[in-house]
Amino acid sequence: MGFDAWRFWWDIAQFAVTAAVGFYVYISNRQRVTQERLVTLEREVDGRLDDHAERITKLEGRVEYLPTHGDLQSIREGLSAQNALISGMAESLAALRQSVDRINDYLLSNSHR
Repeated sequence: MGFDAWRFWWDIAQFAVTAAVGFYVYISNRQRVTQERLVTLEREVDGRLDDHAERITKLEGRVEYLPTHGDLQSIREGLSAQNALISGMAESLAALRQSVDRINDYLLSNSHR
């Protein structure tokens, strides 16, 4: 083997080593970028979860004091009783109005005498 043959194989070996180093750098940079993206994503998700946890805690505090189905049923029953009472009062007032109208008519018709 002459000098040209050694030179040829030396160039191929250099190319293979350079290609291997380039491939290693590509893979390691890709892994680093992926790792950085995952860390950033994890921080964002943690922040969003913290925000959601605060919001859920506030909602649970508010919901605790809301009326239940039973409470609303009691309110409905109370309103129905009030409506019945008001209807009865309206009927009584109508009868009272008729009496007042009769008295007023009597006074107006007898006031000329």
